Parts: sequence; C-alpha cells; structure tokens
Amino acid sequence: MKDVKRELPKGWRWGRLRNEILNNISLFKKDVFAEDTFKYIDISSIDNVTKRITGYQELSVNDAPSRAKYILEENDIIVATVRPNLNAVAIVDKQYAGCVCSSGFCVVRLKNSHHSPYFFRYLTSPYFVDVVSAMVQGAMYPAINNHDVINFEIPLPPTIDDQIAIANNLEQKMADIEKMRQAALRQKEAVEAMPGAILREVFDFEM
Repeated sequence: MKDVKRELPKGWRWGRLRNEILNNISLFKKDVFAEDTFKYIDISSIDNVTKRITGYQELSVNDAPSRAKYILEENDIIVATVRPNLNAVAIVDKQYAGCVCSSGFCVVRLKNSHHSPYFFRYLTSPYFVDVVSAMVQGAMYPAINNHDVINFEIPLPPTIDDQIAIANNLEQKMADIEKMRQAALRQKEAVEAMPGAILREVFDFEM
C-alpha cells in the first residue's frame, strides 16, 4: 500500500513501515501459555474517536477464541484491518502490556530508533484513512491485511527528537480538542433535556 507522495521538508524522508519495525511479536498459544486466564482485546475494545483502548475481556485460556493471536507490549500500535475506514487504531499503554489481541489487528512494533506516538498519530491521519478506505471500496468484506499496513509509507523527520517534539505537540492539541468535544457533548445533552423540562413545568400538576 502506498501513500500519495508529497514533497517533504529538507532533511525528511519517506520510510516504508516494514523497514522501521521489529518482527519479534510473540504469538498466543493455548498449550504453552503460563496462566489459566488471559486478557483479550478485540476491535470492540477500541474507541475509534479517542483512539484509545477502553478495556479488555478476561477469558479462560481453554475458551480462547481462534482469533486470539498476538501478545502485546507497551508502545505497540494496533491497527484494525477490518473496516479500516473507521480507523480503530490505538497505542498500547503500560496497563495493557501482556494482553492478547485479535488477529483482526496488525501489530506495529517499532525499532528503538523511533518514537511510537509519532507513528501512531500518522496512522490516525486522513492520509492513512483515505488510502485504506479506497482499497476496500466495493469489497463485499471491507478489510485490508497486515501486508497492506506495513507497506504504507510514512514521512520521517531527521531525528527521533523531532519525532518526539511533533508527537508531544500533537498530543497537547488533541487533548485540547477532546476537552472541547466533551464540553460540546455536555451542552448537547443539556439542550436535548430542555423540551422535557419545559413540558414538565406545564403538565406536572403535582408540582
């Protein structure tokens, strides 16, 4: 999968994701897993608005679904390959390290020379969403595969310090946007409650 090439600032380069990742992701195997239960993350565990993991299911190893596949580490990026237009993408926080995720995700584990939050933000950008959405248009089963994800090209600044600075700046802006979104939701709820309140003022005779 190839992004539309755009001219980059001086010192930047295009990096194909497959050349920037590690291939040491452990697979979940019931017969050798050390515990009786495990924490399972599937696509429903991702809030595709906030781009966060919202929880997990604790399951018996014996009852593990066939799609339980990858053992996650902190700072992994998980990209849903089913209905990719919905962009269910999240970065694995420390609390979810050791969880097992569904084969419906591509797990992106970056080399130490990279900063995961920078890549995470680009994989939630319109550039990524537009490309993967175009790939599945007209398909009976809207999905991409891991190969499509790791062949994506990402613009890389000169140093990891640049990646960190950009990611930190984006994180602050996204936090500000989330505050505005939450305030708008509260205002919407208040407005939607007003007609009922007005009607109760008129028709609640006991008052």
